[in-house]
Amino acid sequence: MKKGISKTNLKIIAATAMSIFTLFAATVGAFAWFTGKIQEANQADEFSVMVNNGRLKNIYFHKSTSKTIDDVTRKPTAYTFANNYCGKISYDWQNDVATYSGDTKVVMEDYSPLDFSQPILLVFELQDAYELTYDGEISIDARTEVQGFLGARNDENAPVYELKTNGYYYTEPNPEDSSKTDYYYALSSVVDFLCNDSSNELYNKNNGENTTLINTTYQVSNLRTREQSKAAKEADPDAVVPDLCFASINNETDETSFKQDPSLYKSRANTTVRYISIIVDYYSDALDYIYSTFLGDDTLETDFDSHLEFLCDWGLEIN
Repeated sequence: MKKGISKTNLKIIAATAMSIFTLFAATVGAFAWFTGKIQEANQADEFSVMVNNGRLKNIYFHKSTSKTIDDVTRKPTAYTFANNYCGKISYDWQNDVATYSGDTKVVMEDYSPLDFSQPILLVFELQDAYELTYDGEISIDARTEVQGFLGARNDENAPVYELKTNGYYYTEPNPEDSSKTDYYYALSSVVDFLCNDSSNELYNKNNGENTTLINTTYQVSNLRTREQSKAAKEADPDAVVPDLCFASINNETDETSFKQDPSLYKSRANTTVRYISIIVDYYSDALDYIYSTFLGDDTLETDFDSHLEFLCDWGLEIN
């Protein structure tokens, strides 16, 4: 499928935009389960990407095959993805055309603290290997109109957002009972990002076209994480590093924060970049925090039968 390119508001159908994620908060215990499904028809189906330069050539979509978890920290140490991309979007800037091929409607697998979720890999291929001279010369930023973290609490430790008044992102009539309303919440509250870049070729080729990933496993030690960026900022407030998160949880102080326009990738000075990889995963600390914020909430447990559903509320800006 081919579409005209708008350099100020390029619309692409992307994985996270097509997915609804359901939170099941158990009434007993400290676990939360997420299940995923496709929402085929609602106003959030298109994922907005603003491309402000002609450097982007392709975006590849890869499904995950496994995630390695540290037995002690319970944090991921490696992500492995299918070597074949399931979808691809190509950009022809000379003719102002974006071409869609394959399946770009990638769905993150179910989340649970016992069977870890499967993330999404987005690989951004640039037109060439660019030699960069200053920090942040190429950046990928996320944008949302949502103003806060769903699980935020006030000074009395009560929820800032009520599930049926000011906390939801989108509503629509229930398709089976029009007298009822379905509520959806902002996915930005529960996603995490990791990134890296490379000057080397990431794909095998056939007749000059990218085919399969050369290395399907991403070690977390080789990725930029939110924790690394936070440490870099603490050491140098002027450091140009990506935020890699909308919501942040301080587990020591139990405080939360939310940023509407986080950066997901910032290039570094004196490097050469051809590919940028961004992994979208669940933010487990946020899931736990939301669960504890609304534990015992009558709306959650009675009206919603202990389910919350999340829609993608954010788009990307590439500079």
